[in-house]
Amino acid sequence: MVPRNFTLDPSGKFLLVANQKSQNISVFSINSSTGKLSFLNDVKVPRPVCLLF
Repeated sequence: MVPRNFTLDPSGKFLLVANQKSQNISVFSINSSTGKLSFLNDVKVPRPVCLLF
């Protein structure tokens, strides 16, 4: 993985990371009490560059 861009969803509950080399977007949930990230899923996307809500 080579993270190229990341963003928080508007609710602040999820972090999305666009990975340049692995051609996917990784989705993490954010624990509102501790800030700890938990991996949820990878979504295949050819050449993700920028994430925008």
